[in-house]
Amino acid sequence: MKALALSIHRSLGMADPQKYNYLCFTYDPAVANDLGTAFTDELLTNFTGKNEVYYAIQWNENKNDFELNESGVLKTLKRFETSDIPTRILGFPALLFEIIEKNNLHLDLGKDSWLQTGGGWKGKADKEISKEAFRQLIKSRLGIPIEHQRDLFGMVEHGIPYVDCELGNLHIPNFSRVYTRSAKDLSLLPKGEKGLLHFLCSYNFSYPAPSLLTTDYGRVGSCSCGIKGDTLILEGRAGVSKHKGCALKALDLLKV
Repeated sequence: MKALALSIHRSLGMADPQKYNYLCFTYDPAVANDLGTAFTDELLTNFTGKNEVYYAIQWNENKNDFELNESGVLKTLKRFETSDIPTRILGFPALLFEIIEKNNLHLDLGKDSWLQTGGGWKGKADKEISKEAFRQLIKSRLGIPIEHQRDLFGMVEHGIPYVDCELGNLHIPNFSRVYTRSAKDLSLLPKGEKGLLHFLCSYNFSYPAPSLLTTDYGRVGSCSCGIKGDTLILEGRAGVSKHKGCALKALDLLKV
């Protein structure tokens, strides 16, 4: 899986031997090594050279629980702004958005810095803005070029990352196949038509999930960036019950 993820990120121009400072809006993997988001961000930091890595969601011994170290995030961002080493920010877009807005941040992390979001807005859906507006906000508030802002979609059950190209479209790697199915009878729908997302995985046979029908709506599309293959267009949740998981728990940690 690690080799697969590296291959995908390298093909999208995101793997780099240069050293970066990392700010990760996820759980400290030294404590939370069994959580999917902690594993993902620790994996992503290995696709480049590393200088400093700061994990924003830390264990509080007194509370016996994780908490978002907001003051630590602000100090880290301001320190990274003055560094000669570019920055990479990873993690939940909702956490970064609310910290920028709450603290009226205006920083310049430099044209060589990157942002890779993942986990979606989930419990903060009422504050969600469009991907285009979010990318413009990050450029104006943090100085990260739009083409260096990428989103990642993935599921623990599926084990294959779907990552943005520089145009902001999630590409379907050749390690998987994606289909859409009717919510009424699960019949296969034509390419481009909205339906329940159905994922096939080429390698995941260690437990019975090589074929995964999700509760997400989406479509299969295309992109003009020049990379071959189709794209994945997410259309939101199909279910009506609240989903649980480490990503939703993380979004509860920011108090505004």
